[in-house]
Amino acid sequence: MKKYLTRLTPNFNKWEKPSGRDGKCGLDIKSPYEGINGFGWEEWFLNDYHNPKNQLEGYCYGFIQAFHKRNKAQKKIARLYLYTKVCINKRKLNFYLGYIDNVEVLKHPFTQKELINKKNSFCKQSEKDLKNEHIDGYQKDLVEMCSEDTLFNVRFKTCDVHIKDFDFQKRPIKMIKGQARFGLYDLDKHTNLMTEIKKYE
Repeated sequence: MKKYLTRLTPNFNKWEKPSGRDGKCGLDIKSPYEGINGFGWEEWFLNDYHNPKNQLEGYCYGFIQAFHKRNKAQKKIARLYLYTKVCINKRKLNFYLGYIDNVEVLKHPFTQKELINKKNSFCKQSEKDLKNEHIDGYQKDLVEMCSEDTLFNVRFKTCDVHIKDFDFQKRPIKMIKGQARFGLYDLDKHTNLMTEIKKYE
């Protein structure tokens, strides 16, 4: 089974909705998106998982930065491990979350009516969620992400989600320089990461 690892923006609401600036990495113009804007689009990644009524035909839809305008040759990931990077003052800590099997990478634009309607509803809800967290300056990106259908770039089934709990700070992992980015890491090549994951599996 081919296995990969990728990073999600830190979130303290179980990736159901944004949780504000706490834990976000970066404080200057060279920061990642989350540091500049105070949120990341992955913060709704498990919204459908927590709210089954939002699913379409049993599928949860979400966004992963590693598949945003790249890695499109990937059609289906047999097993995708997830981690997050939390920044507290000058400390940067990486934590293992769990994994999802059979993750499908979506093609755009969407043509299915139900999926278009789902996207439109999500765009309205995400704007409300950002306002509730007092996040500003997202409007231009929200319009772009909605118009390009890129707020959903993966889908998966609830039964394939293997996250034991969301108290992820109990599961620290060590990464070497250059790994803690929003990339897609082939675990056959990054064997140190697989070793870290095995501590918790």
